[in-house]
Amino acid sequence: MINNITNLHVVDSTQTYLKEHLETTNTYDAVFATTQTKGYGRTGNWDSQYENLYFSKLLPTDDNNHLTAICSMHMLASKYYPDVEIKVPNDLYIGSKKIGGFIIENTNNKSILGIGINFNGSDNQFASISEYTNVRYDIEELALELDEFINLNLQVPLDMLETYYKLNCHIVGKHVNYIELASGDTFSGTVTELSANTITIDNLEFNQMQIKILDK
Repeated sequence: MINNITNLHVVDSTQTYLKEHLETTNTYDAVFATTQTKGYGRTGNWDSQYENLYFSKLLPTDDNNHLTAICSMHMLASKYYPDVEIKVPNDLYIGSKKIGGFIIENTNNKSILGIGINFNGSDNQFASISEYTNVRYDIEELALELDEFINLNLQVPLDMLETYYKLNCHIVGKHVNYIELASGDTFSGTVTELSANTITIDNLEFNQMQIKILDK
């Protein structure tokens, strides 16, 4: 797959940039930046003041884009630090600290996939891979690698991606607290089953994007 990748250096948000340039952006093209001034995620703002990987890519709308996204970002991060884990439905953690996440926004029959991963720095609320490796990373090289992982995983059989996802999630059998995003109500229960799109807690099945797991 051949596509363009643009280095924006500093931008308000790579997601916002693609929204504003949909007419001149080809499907599968991507943009990245090392600094965002108004970065955001699925449930709030994202730590954007450090030289980290902020990346967005234009994709055809597909229900499985989230699986491609979480597996691709985990493959990249775990290549540089193997103890990275997936937190349902869209985050990366090292221990109890978040280092990355993704958001997907659908518009004009396209999906804008946004990924943020802390490689070089973070505030106390989050963590970064460099804190554990004492290495400073080249963001442009990481953006190219991430784009390659996404392009590859778009062609991988879904059952293989789902197997990878489950192996690196470690949540089945755990007791968790969670919020139903539509109502804002908080509940707790034991995770009994996980698939590419759903999570079952105490025999109640949810679309993963309907809830936010509070525990790690």
